Amino acid sequence: MRHRSRYDDWYIEFAPGEFPLQISRPNPQQPTDLHSHTFTELVLVTAGEGQHTCGDDAYDLHLGDAFVVSGRHGYTDCRNLHLINVLFDAAALGLPLAEARLLPGWQAFFAIEPALRQQHGFRSRLRLDPASLAQAVGIVDDLQRELDSKRQGARFVAIAHLMRLIDLLARAFAGATNPDADEVLRLATVLGWMEAHHAEPIALRRLARLAEMSERQFLRVFRAATGATPIDWLIRRRLATASERLRCGTPVTTAALAAGFTDPAYFSRQFRRVMGVPPSRWR
Repeated sequence: MRHRSRYDDWYIEFAPGEFPLQISRPNPQQPTDLHSHTFTELVLVTAGEGQHTCGDDAYDLHLGDAFVVSGRHGYTDCRNLHLINVLFDAAALGLPLAEARLLPGWQAFFAIEPALRQQHGFRSRLRLDPASLAQAVGIVDDLQRELDSKRQGARFVAIAHLMRLIDLLARAFAGATNPDADEVLRLATVLGWMEAHHAEPIALRRLARLAEMSERQFLRVFRAATGATPIDWLIRRRLATASERLRCGTPVTTAALAAGFTDPAYFSRQFRRVMGVPPSRWR
C-alpha cells in the first residue's frame, strides 16, 4: 500500500504490482485523520468501541458492526477498538459482480446503506450476531492464511474466500431484523429485481409497488440512494450490457435489442451521450 496526497486530502492505494486484496488488523485501532481510498474497504468490528468519522459526521461503533467505507473517513475516541479491514479492488480482481448485484443483500450492504448513511445516521448498518461474526472472522482467517502461504494458486483461493465473505454479509443483511434497515432492504429488493430484469419493459408503478412506497416517495429514495432517476439508472444499466456485447463482436442492432432498447437510433444517441463514442466504434 502507498499513501499519496491530493490537494488538502491524502489517500491510500495499492502499489503497482501489489496484489489488490489485503487484510489489515489494527488492534487496537488508533485515531486517524480523514483520508480516502482508491479501493473498497470492508470493516468488521471485533472488539471495543469508537467513532467512525465521515466528513463532518461521526458514528458510534460497537462489536459486530460491519460496513463498507464510503468517502473520506477516519477514527476517533477509540476505546480498545479492534477492527478487521478487508481491502480489495473488485475490478482488478475480476470479481463476478454481475451475479452479486442480483442479491438484495449485496445491494443493501455495498450500495444503498453507504449512500444513505448520512441520512439514516448509520442506524441502518449491519450488526452481526456473535455466530455470524465468528463465521466472518473465520473466513478472513482462511483468506489471510492463503495470502501468507504464497503457494501456487493461493491468490485464486484467497479470492474465493473473499467471495464467501461477501456472500455471508449480503445474506446477513438480507435477513436483518433491524427496523431502521427496512427502507434500505425494500430499495435493495427493487435494485436486485431491476438488475435481473433490466432488458425488459419496466414501469415506475411496478417498482414503487415492489418497494412498498408511493411513486413520489420511491423516486425520492431512489435518487438519494443511486444519484439517478430510475429511468436514468436503467438506461446506463442497459448501455453497460450493450457495451459488453459489443466488445464480443455482437452487431450494434443486436446488442441494442438484447439490452432492452427497442429503437436502434435512440440507443445510438444514448450510447454516444454516455460513452462518448458511437456504438460502432466501441470495442
